[in-house]
Amino acid sequence: MLNTSNRNVPTRRVEFQNVTLNVTHVLKADQTERKSFRLRASADMDQALDRDWQLKTADCAPAWDVVDVELVHSFIDSTEQYLY
Repeated sequence: MLNTSNRNVPTRRVEFQNVTLNVTHVLKADQTERKSFRLRASADMDQALDRDWQLKTADCAPAWDVVDVELVHSFIDSTEQYLY
């Protein structure tokens, strides 16, 4: 149940998965140009961190093709949700 008595207090605690991925991209126009980086994302608690989810999350730049994705780290995190 939401606490609406005071708008400055948190209404509830929300849990989620905090995920770190290693992503390797190749430029579509020039296949010799590669870029690797770490990507941080969040996922629902019931989200399976399978290969399909990793590829969909890593595909964030339209000019680049995802070559490889690796799950580096995942942990459960939480935050307070406020009602505005």
